[in-house]
Amino acid sequence: MLLLRIATTHIRSRMRQTVVSIFGVALGVGFSIAMASLMEGSQRDFTATLIDAIPPMSKFWMNSAPRPNSPRASSTTRSPFTA
Repeated sequence: MLLLRIATTHIRSRMRQTVVSIFGVALGVGFSIAMASLMEGSQRDFTATLIDAIPPMSKFWMNSAPRPNSPRASSTTRSPFTA
């Protein structure tokens, strides 16, 4: 109970300092939320732009030459990664 009484006395005697502190904390929290939202939106936009600019890899592989060791490859094709 003594701690609560000391705290209320301090808050009442330094009202301007208390208001400035509350305003500063509110501004800081608001700024942090705004920056987190901005970064999230930028990341989503970048990802969407990247996906629209680059076709899916499945289309690339379907239209390219057969890969070594795949069923479509001929039996004479050797992989450069095998001994």
